Amino acid sequence: MSDEPPLLLEILSRLPVKTLLRCRSVSNDWRELIDSPDFVKIHLNQSKGTYNVLTFLRRYDSILSSHSLSLNSRPTFVKVEPPFNLTGFFPRDLGSCNGLICLSWGKSNQELSLWNPSTKKHKWIPTMPIHYPPHTENNRIVDTLRYDNANDDYKVVRLLQFSASKLGSCDYKVLVYSLKLNVWQNVEHDFPYCTQRVYCNAPMSHSVCVGGAIHWSLLRKDDLHQNHVLVAFDLASQSFRSVPQPHYTALYMSIDVGILGGCLCLVGIPEEDIDYVDIWMMKEYGVKESWMKLLTISDMSYYLSSVSMYNSILPTFRLFIGRAILHSIDLGYHELELFQAVNDQHISRSSAQQPLGSIHDHTKRTKARQHNS
Repeated sequence: MSDEPPLLLEILSRLPVKTLLRCRSVSNDWRELIDSPDFVKIHLNQSKGTYNVLTFLRRYDSILSSHSLSLNSRPTFVKVEPPFNLTGFFPRDLGSCNGLICLSWGKSNQELSLWNPSTKKHKWIPTMPIHYPPHTENNRIVDTLRYDNANDDYKVVRLLQFSASKLGSCDYKVLVYSLKLNVWQNVEHDFPYCTQRVYCNAPMSHSVCVGGAIHWSLLRKDDLHQNHVLVAFDLASQSFRSVPQPHYTALYMSIDVGILGGCLCLVGIPEEDIDYVDIWMMKEYGVKESWMKLLTISDMSYYLSSVSMYNSILPTFRLFIGRAILHSIDLGYHELELFQAVNDQHISRSSAQQPLGSIHDHTKRTKARQHNS
């Protein structure tokens, strides 16, 4: 690739994937260049300023449709078709990395596939038999796809929860799938955490990858108060570690994770007042003192009132550079609403452009105090 003219590399690296795929037919040299791992990394780096959300919608007739939503301009939906038949299934999106998406479906969501919607290529992940211990119930599988930069490998991390009939009693097994090796591995490390409160049916934390590690907001098994802990799984060493949390200004019923400008973020829903959510950012990774309260989104009671009750409405925060995204999926009606921060004052619903609530930017107050001092 070093023999290619710099101008050609610059032009090709800025092309959209569909155009780039057509360019592979120009010559064998262009095909080899575009298919080379080095060029793929260059193209990915050029594309990091483009944000798309892929969402799956299902109606009562169980016909699946998937849509790519661009966030770089006015939100628009573009229908994309998976290269495999999922009629009758409602797949779960287990995360995406560098344009790859991991989907699960089937019995207990054990079937897994990697899919690139841009190239329309996909790969079935070999199924690993799961043997549940006897006398267990409410078994859960939590998967996430992430990129291991240290080993240049894509990995699926699977948490298997074995819940005994005794309230609050559960055990976990951790498995990691390596795309490079095409094998599953057992992680022989203690996992002293729970994915959710035993008295609360709120969904468990999502996951984000920062600093080569997957992060969740979990609960310690031995903590009777069931306080949230921030846990990281290092993809290279395949080991767990705790991450310091901020000095919270409220007691949160639910804490989720996000990423903003490459920084780890937390989204907290208070226990006493579910009318608002707080968004915290860790400006310097691993440094407790670098946590700062970034935003407070108020007037959220309608969308948060059912978070802990039977998952009627599941709010999911996606944080991107310059904007905060909230999708609300009403599981009772299989409908999806997208909300987008259009400025630093209000959140608007993209379908009707009606104000949802107010955003309070805490960074402005901090800067003002620093300026006055």
